[in-house]
Amino acid sequence: MRRVKSLRVTANITQGGQNLRMTMRGSVSPENQVVSFDLGTKGKVEVLSVAENAFVVKDFLKGDEKYWMGIGASPSEAKSVAGKYVELSATRDAVFDKTTIRDFVNEASNPDPSDPDSINPETTSVSRTTRNGVPALRLDDSSTGQVYFVTDDDDKRLLYATHPTQGEMEFSEWNAVPTFSAPPKSELVTPPRAYR
Repeated sequence: MRRVKSLRVTANITQGGQNLRMTMRGSVSPENQVVSFDLGTKGKVEVLSVAENAFVVKDFLKGDEKYWMGIGASPSEAKSVAGKYVELSATRDAVFDKTTIRDFVNEASNPDPSDPDSINPETTSVSRTTRNGVPALRLDDSSTGQVYFVTDDDDKRLLYATHPTQGEMEFSEWNAVPTFSAPPKSELVTPPRAYR
């Protein structure tokens, strides 16, 4: 995480026995990020977090029709709000747990493959390879089954991590994610009654 300000994380993870695909883009802290969830048959939903000022972060949610109907909206309500943003209340915000990109990187980096002192040479093998065309080091930890790819340079930036039971994560767009803005008023709607 040295000198990292923004990042993209794409994760295929298992939570509570359910497979979840999630993409996070933005700053490593939570004040400017977009988190997209693919919930399979339950639809797709996106949470946009934007700093209003130094002390306040506002969160906006955008779901498809399947998502809104899954939480109790009528078909007509779901159709009218699908693809539009609603502002999240503090109560609803807690549902999405405000996971940050930093949280994902820290979890995937335990031990930290960019820190030679945290790698156990007795259980971890290292080989040179490429990942999506980027020169990389592959680290295989035989004690946990974890596999990491990090850039083959001084920064050792994490490119990929997988765990046999928790899933896999791809890391990209290091320091290249743009700053997000709050949605325009034309894209803001009142949430369905079932959501309030």
